[in-house]
Amino acid sequence: MRLNNKGITLIEIIVVMAIVGILVGSSFVAIQYIQFGNTKKCVAKIEDELDRLLVETMSKKEKRYFYLFKTADGYFVTLDKDKKRENLEQKEAIKVAGSSVVIEADGQSINEENMIKIGYQKEGGAFSNDAYCSQITIEGNGTYRLHLVKDTGLHYLEP
Repeated sequence: MRLNNKGITLIEIIVVMAIVGILVGSSFVAIQYIQFGNTKKCVAKIEDELDRLLVETMSKKEKRYFYLFKTADGYFVTLDKDKKRENLEQKEAIKVAGSSVVIEADGQSINEENMIKIGYQKEGGAFSNDAYCSQITIEGNGTYRLHLVKDTGLHYLEP
């Protein structure tokens, strides 16, 4: 007489559930790590563009500005002549963060209607009076504050 062993046992179900639980837990940690990295990368891109603007301001005749703006696709940065928000185009800009990140300038959240505009003075490299904010806050899976020192044109990061 042969026994019919075509079913699965309770132990096999428990083992499979344990393996699935471990995989789900590790993927959650990986997603959190990726989001943390995206926030840090956003800060680095913003700092790089500010540095690039300073060099361009000191070496070229025309006045250019740093613009950080938000669309439905995320946050973008571009260096350009004096423009209004509605004239900034996403195709000419560098994407610095997705829409899961929140960026504020001096406590005001950046959305589809407003933007951050920063400029440098050619003489001395200080920030312009007409285009300046003292702090940019980037919130994702961590909060970073980028402080801009008006008189010197320097910026530093407070993690």
